[in-house]
Amino acid sequence: MGYKLKSTTQCPPGGFLYRQALTGWQNWSVVPASVWDFKLLCQELQKHRLSNPKFKLNTDLTAIQNEVNSVNATRVAALPGAESYVMADPAPSFHQAPAPNLSHRLVAAVKAVSVGAETITDFMDSGESPVSQELAEKRAAVCVSCPLNERGDLSRFFTIPAAERIRKQIEVKEKRGLKTSKDALLNICSACLCPLRLKTWFPLPFIVKHMSEDIKAQLHPSCWILEEAK
Repeated sequence: MGYKLKSTTQCPPGGFLYRQALTGWQNWSVVPASVWDFKLLCQELQKHRLSNPKFKLNTDLTAIQNEVNSVNATRVAALPGAESYVMADPAPSFHQAPAPNLSHRLVAAVKAVSVGAETITDFMDSGESPVSQELAEKRAAVCVSCPLNERGDLSRFFTIPAAERIRKQIEVKEKRGLKTSKDALLNICSACLCPLRLKTWFPLPFIVKHMSEDIKAQLHPSCWILEEAK
């Protein structure tokens, strides 16, 4: 028995990800927009396979859609709240264990969801004070101009239960008066998958404590995390 996505229009946590093992093609690197567009991902993967006939990869679009669906459903099935995104597929048309072909970046994308949650929980439970208003504003200004400040509802990046918890945490923060002038423009960092309206207030030790080298390598060069960690 395998898994399949309940919907190819609702993005699972981390988006739609696919790596072509034989060629090293990765949709998040080649066509970043395809991470949030299942149809675009499949079309681009088909183009890539057609331009590399020597590997004799299946170029039928329907077969590619089934393959991408299965790979992503299997990845998401291991996450908490996966039932919001996947369903059992008793007779999958595509049989492949995706784990051995996952690149470090793909693994990082999956882990980032849980790592971001750990960072939030760690700080919220610590009783420690947030950073100063001045520093939060400075950080927010960097995030607003960053290309990794990814727009979209929280459910685009997280499971529904996790998205709801984050919304409540943002509400608690705002009731404490912790707001920056840029909050309306702060979204999700597509590198670390953290809600920026929360993260801009976290003391740096709570952030670096949970950040792996894989995720750190995906941060934009101008990121305030890298600057403050020097």
